[in-house]
Amino acid sequence: MPEVSSNNGELLTLYKLLDRQEVTIPIIQRDYAQGRDEQNVEEIRERFLDTLYIAISKNEPIILDFIYGSIRNGTFIPIDGQQRITTLFLLHWYLAVLEKRKPDEYSYLKKFSYEIRESAREFCYALVSNYIDPVQDKGNLSGEIKKANWYHYIYDNDPTVQAMLRMLDAIDMKFRGLSNGYVNLVVKDTISFWWLSLEDFGLTDDLFIKMNARGKRLTRFEIFKAETEQATENFKQDAGLNKIREHWLDSIDNDWLDIFWEQTEVPEENAENRMFRFILFLLRSLVAEDKGKYDEIGNLEYAYNKNDILAICEKDNLEFLCNALDDWNVYAQYQPIKDMFLKIISGEDATFYERAIVFGVVVYGNQHPECRVNDAFFRILNYLAIGRRHVSENRKTFESDFNAENYGSFIRNIRLFINKIESKSDEKDLLQALVNAETNLDTFRYAKEKAEYCVSSDGLDKFHYEEIKKIEDMDCFCGQIYNVFFDGKLWLSSKKIEQLIEVEKTDPHLLLRCIQAMSEKALLTNKYHGSWKWAIAKDKKVPFTLRKEFFGFNASDSGDYLWTANPERDLSKAVRGFVQECVKLAFVDIKKELYDWLLQKIKDLHNYSGLASYIVKYDEFLGDAGNYSNGCVYLIDNEAVLFQDWTRVFINLERGRNYHSFWSYGTHYNPFIMALHKRLEESNAKVRISNEWMCKENGNEANVLDEWIELSNGRKLYLMVNVKRERYWTLDDGSEWDCSNSDCIEIAFQKIIEM
Repeated sequence: MPEVSSNNGELLTLYKLLDRQEVTIPIIQRDYAQGRDEQNVEEIRERFLDTLYIAISKNEPIILDFIYGSIRNGTFIPIDGQQRITTLFLLHWYLAVLEKRKPDEYSYLKKFSYEIRESAREFCYALVSNYIDPVQDKGNLSGEIKKANWYHYIYDNDPTVQAMLRMLDAIDMKFRGLSNGYVNLVVKDTISFWWLSLEDFGLTDDLFIKMNARGKRLTRFEIFKAETEQATENFKQDAGLNKIREHWLDSIDNDWLDIFWEQTEVPEENAENRMFRFILFLLRSLVAEDKGKYDEIGNLEYAYNKNDILAICEKDNLEFLCNALDDWNVYAQYQPIKDMFLKIISGEDATFYERAIVFGVVVYGNQHPECRVNDAFFRILNYLAIGRRHVSENRKTFESDFNAENYGSFIRNIRLFINKIESKSDEKDLLQALVNAETNLDTFRYAKEKAEYCVSSDGLDKFHYEEIKKIEDMDCFCGQIYNVFFDGKLWLSSKKIEQLIEVEKTDPHLLLRCIQAMSEKALLTNKYHGSWKWAIAKDKKVPFTLRKEFFGFNASDSGDYLWTANPERDLSKAVRGFVQECVKLAFVDIKKELYDWLLQKIKDLHNYSGLASYIVKYDEFLGDAGNYSNGCVYLIDNEAVLFQDWTRVFINLERGRNYHSFWSYGTHYNPFIMALHKRLEESNAKVRISNEWMCKENGNEANVLDEWIELSNGRKLYLMVNVKRERYWTLDDGSEWDCSNSDCIEIAFQKIIEM
C-alpha cells in the first residue's frame, strides 16, 4: 500500500478500518440508499457492483474515493461515505459465507453498526452472528435470510434493512460462483478508500454543517470544494499561488456559480452539477494530457477521485481552471462548439472528438484571453480532429478514431501547436505556429505541409491560402485534401476540382474508371456477399464521416473512398496518379477530355487476367450506368467448391432495374454477360440474355444467379472460369472459345459476329 501524507488522508480497507476501531453510521444520516428499489438507483448499483466485481475477480486494486468522519470515544462516525461502507460490509459478509469461512474469521464485521434505528443495528449484528448458505436455495438470497429463525418481522418495516436485503440479492447475482474473492478483498487489499478524520485536519463537523445549511445531504461538489480548500492550503506560502487560490475560493460559490445559474434553465443543483462537470472535464483532460488516458466522469455521486485532487494541487492547473471559469460563458455561447459544450456539462454522452474540440478551444482561450475564441483557429482545430479517423468495415464510412486511450496524445499535440501561436493570432501566425509545432501525429504532418505552402518569409500567400480553404471546405474533402495536395504542392486548382466534382454528379462512373485505369489492381471490387447499405452523412452534424450524400463512390476492400482514400492505400495512389494526369488536361470541356484520355488508356490495356482492365473498359462493371451509381463488382469465391470449375462474377446493386422490355433484373447480374450483350445490341445482333438461379445440391433455396447469351441459332453461350482462374467461353454443344490473357468480351463479340 502506498505511503500517504496526513494532508491527503490514509489509504485503508474496510478490514483495516474495523480492525482498529468500531464504525457507526450516525442517526443524522439518511437510510441506506444503494439498495433502494428505484430505477436510477438500480443503474448506479449495477455500475458500482460491476466495478467491484472486476476489481476482485481480476485482482486489480481500485480506490473508492474519500470517506470523511469524526472519531468519538474511539468510534468512527462517517459524515460522507456511509453508502460505500455499508455495501463493503455486505460484500465482506457475502464472500466470507460464500466460501464457508468460520464465523470468527469475519467477526470483525460486528464492529460495524447503524444508529439510524435499533432494528437496523440488530439486523447487522444478527447477520454476522448467524450463518446463511447463499447457494442452497435456487431463489434469491433475501428469501433465504427471511426464513432464518433470527429474522424478526419488524425488519420488514425498516427501509435500511430492506435496502440491505435488496443489495445482498444484487451481490449474490453478481458474485455467485466466484472463488478466492474473500482473499483478494481482505488479504490483497483489492478495494480501498481514502480515510480522512476531521480531527486530523483541525476541523469539526461544523464545517460540513455550515456547508450543508440547507438541511440536505452533502453533495459531492461541496465535498470536492472543501477538500480542494484543504489540499491547497500550502499555496498560502507563495504570494502568487495564494492569489490564485483566493480567486478560486471567492469565485466558485459566487461569480462563477452566478453565471452558471444565469445560463441554465434548471434548478440550483443542476447549475452546480454543470459547473462540477465542467471542472472535472478540464481536470480529466489535463491529467490525460500528461498521462495519456482520459478517465470518464460518470455519475456525480461517485464523480471525483484522488487524481482530480492531486491535479488541482498543481499550480498551473488551478490557474488553468480559474482562467477557464472566468469566461466559461464565452465558450458556452460560441456557436461552433455550443452544442458540444452543453453535452459535456449536462452529462450527455459526448464523443471524444467533441471533447477534444471543446478542450482545444478552452486551451486556446486561456492562452489568448484578449480573444478567447478565434474562427480561424477553430477551423484548423476542427480539421485536425477530423483527421483522427478510421474505416468502419461494417458501415463502410470513415468514423472518428478518438477514444480514451489516444485522446490525451491528441490534446497534448494541440497544446504544442497553441504554444507556438503568437499573441496576435492572425491567419499567418496560426499557420506559422503549425509549421513550428514539434508534433508527430499524421494529421498534424499533413496540416503542416499545407501551412508551409501558404506561408513564407514574406508573410501569408493569400492566393494559396484561399485555394486551400476552398478545397478543404468542399463536402467531399472535409479538410482532408492529401490526395490533391502532396509533395508540397496543390496539383489542381479549386476551380478544376469543382469541375471534376460536377462530372461525378452527371457521369458518376467516368472518374471511377479513370482512377481504375491508374492501377492494375481491381480497386473497386468488394469481396463480400449481399447488398451494403452505405451509411451517409447528409449534413455536417457528423463532421468526421467524410462520404457525403450526393457521391456514389465505390469502395475498395479497405473501405476507402475516392477523394479521401487513406494515403497508405492503393486507392489513394491511383487517385494521386489520376490527379497528376489531370494537370495535363486543358479543362475546357473536361468531360470530353476525360473520355478521350480514358479511350487512350483503354487502347493501352493488355492485362485481362484480373478485373481491373474490365472495370476500366466496360461501364457494366461499376453497376448500373444509368440511374444508380452505388453498385460495385464482387466475387463469389466460396461458391467455387459447390460448382466445381465455376466462379461467377456478379454486380451487386442496391435496387433492381428493368433492362429493355424482355428481361427483369433482381439484385445481381453477370457484368461479362451484360457487357457482351450491350456490344451485340449496338451491332444489331439477334441475341438475348437468359438466366436462372442455380440451386445447391441439397435442394436448398437458390443463391447464385447463372446467366448466358442465347444466340439467334438457339445456342447458349456461357462464360466459365477454371481452377486456375482462366476465363473461357463454352457453347452448349461442348465447343470452347479460349480467351487466354485477352479481353474475353471482345473475343466472344468477334466470334458471334462472324457466325
